[in-house]
Amino acid sequence: FKYGHNKGLYTVKRKTINSGNIVTRLYAYGGTKNIPTDYRNYSSRLRFSDEAYIEDDEAIRAFGLIEGAKLFEEIFPKYTGKVTAIGEDPNTFSDSSIGFDLNEKDAEGNTKYLIDGISAKITFNTGSLAGYTFEVKEGGYDHSTKTFTILKYEDERGFVFPSVDNSTFRIAVGDEFIITDICPPQSYIDAAENSLREAALEYLNANKAPRVQYSVDISEDYLKRIAGSGTVNIFDVGDYLGLVDTEIGVDRSGEASIRLTQFSRSLTSKTAYNYSLD
Repeated sequence: FKYGHNKGLYTVKRKTINSGNIVTRLYAYGGTKNIPTDYRNYSSRLRFSDEAYIEDDEAIRAFGLIEGAKLFEEIFPKYTGKVTAIGEDPNTFSDSSIGFDLNEKDAEGNTKYLIDGISAKITFNTGSLAGYTFEVKEGGYDHSTKTFTILKYEDERGFVFPSVDNSTFRIAVGDEFIITDICPPQSYIDAAENSLREAALEYLNANKAPRVQYSVDISEDYLKRIAGSGTVNIFDVGDYLGLVDTEIGVDRSGEASIRLTQFSRSLTSKTAYNYSLD
């Protein structure tokens, strides 16, 4: 719906406006894990470009240049693997899908992905060990079989994971994990940068204009035309409606539509299409 002739709305009221968090130029940074030492002018955080910002020209024209920053700690270069086999040792498992050799070396004999003096880490995202992080044993990756060997972890209660005695606290086929404390291949860095850009754009679109709660009256003729003759119950609380407010640069159409919290319908109107929406 828009305000104006043949656009659906003949009154628009902005009930509340919060303009304190408007951002028209957003500096966005990702996490610090798996960032190579020579990354983008030695940045310690993921960034999708050297400038690390995106902006919205229309919002800048409407509200001026308002800078803001957002950290997306959960976005960083990472390989997400899945356990495909378990070894006889409960600390050993395989992932047949991993596409790079952790032990690979460059032309000068230096390891490409492992960091000198730092053990690679395996963190499980699903399964009985979800949330636990384990060190990969030194020399504990065999690319010929794509097998990892991790060091056991003992918590403050004296419980050992993965457990030898209790099958509940073991690695299982299908468990998902990520690898950290490595310098991943460039393809994973590129994918993370793309994810960061997408997250930044979503945040900017949600914060580039004032946050407004609307109360609108809909043109009966317009509503009848789009709803069809004979339709009675057109709206339900919880419906999502697209609304464009050009005066303050708000475009809440498509996936950014606004949730209907309440509505009223005139019982004295000659038609069934007299609605006010909030």
